[in-house]
Amino acid sequence: MARNRASRPSRYSRSARLGELLREIVASELARLDDDRLELASITGVETSVELSRATVFISAVD
Repeated sequence: MARNRASRPSRYSRSARLGELLREIVASELARLDDDRLELASITGVETSVELSRATVFISAVD
């Protein structure tokens, strides 16, 4: 018997899941850029608004 998605709670909120997906996408796109200044930069996190209309990307860089 198939279960309905609404019957099981998700482990993470939708905004948290989207934030993690955005972090992976932005990190992979930074890796594709051919810029020596970005070698030591990493995406440390992404926070999305509840309505998913905005995202804040946190970047850490070593000088």
